[in-house]
Parts: sequence; structure tokens; C-alpha cells
Amino acid sequence: MHTKKNIDKLAADFEQCQKILLALGDENRQHMILEMMKKGG
Repeated sequence: MHTKKNIDKLAADFEQCQKILLALGDENRQHMILEMMKKGG
């Protein structure tokens, strides 16, 4: 099970990679994923 600390770290890492990931997918989709991660969803 993931702890809040682990999820927050993953979310921060994801934010840092967003420009790279933009080349791989839709920016809105990335934003939705990030928000779900932040909310523990």
C-alpha cells in the first residue's frame, strides 16, 4: 500500500517530467492523472 509521502513524491516526480511526457500524450490527460495522484485517487 502506498503512503501519502510516496504518492506526494511520485506526483512531484511526475510534475518534473511533464514536458517530456507532453511529447507522449495529451497535456489535459496528464493534468487529470496528476490531480488523481494528489487526491490519492
